[in-house]
Amino acid sequence: MKSRLVFLAVAVCSLVIAIPGQGEGLSRSELFQEARSLAFQGDRAEAMMLCREILDEHPADRDVKTLLGRINAWEGNYSRARELLREVVEADPEDSDARRALIDVELWSGRPQEAWRVAQEGLDLRPANPNFLVGSARALNKLGLPEKALVAAQEAVAADPQNSRTRNFYRLLLEHTQPNRLSAGYRREWFNDSTDPWEMTTLSYRREFGWGSLIPRLNIARRFNKNDVQFELDSYPRVGEKMYAYLNFGVSGDELFPQIRYGAELYRNFPKAWEASLGFRRLEFESGGVTIYTGTIARYIGKFWIQFRPQFVTKASGHSFSGR
Repeated sequence: MKSRLVFLAVAVCSLVIAIPGQGEGLSRSELFQEARSLAFQGDRAEAMMLCREILDEHPADRDVKTLLGRINAWEGNYSRARELLREVVEADPEDSDARRALIDVELWSGRPQEAWRVAQEGLDLRPANPNFLVGSARALNKLGLPEKALVAAQEAVAADPQNSRTRNFYRLLLEHTQPNRLSAGYRREWFNDSTDPWEMTTLSYRREFGWGSLIPRLNIARRFNKNDVQFELDSYPRVGEKMYAYLNFGVSGDELFPQIRYGAELYRNFPKAWEASLGFRRLEFESGGVTIYTGTIARYIGKFWIQFRPQFVTKASGHSFSGR
């Protein structure tokens, strides 16, 4: 009996040893592409394992170290990401991908001064590199120097005018560096049930203050041959370093808008690129009131902003829940 058990154990061990490794038979380039695909598909643990497998055979592979650094940064492991990316940048100071990733790590980990230094080192080597210019602008903006950030962003647009992300970033900075902004808009919505479309004209003025922003707004709506005017006031005050709030109050003639509306929501940033909020909206109509309890759970995943907003609605006729 004992000899049979020994034989069975040896057979099982032989079977385990004979199972090929995940990367067996694949070239370094194929393994890297597989790791990259897995990382961008969200399977980061598997991608990190493949990266480490490649580095066991090719410990100086800069592309793999950069990818592994990126994945660690997405996971919030900033110290490890910084260590890997610094190794690449020190080995090749002109490696644009690694330097861009290192700038992101320093910004995400709350070190804008270091991010600016890394970007400037890159600009010393490549003065017109748009990626380094954008990195410098982002860092300067975080450091509370929006005017200098705007100059760097403008240079980035001049260096790469076809890059839509760079242009959008420049426009965003331009908006935030102008303390007074006036804007107007028009929206028309059609419905499948052939009812009258909803038309909305909006005129707003935004004023930036040291504590946040204040936005008075005029909304003019038309539907069912009726017109209505709503006056609103929005505010986005900063509440400490990692928190800000949204406050709203509005009044109208109660033709198409609620007679009175008000609401508040508190937002907070958390480690590993998470953000959450909690708040409410109250709408007062002539026929009764509606209260909406809401919030958000959101996170940056790579270059994408993923957000979920649940809504719990209460009114005299009952309750409902939705999410988007």
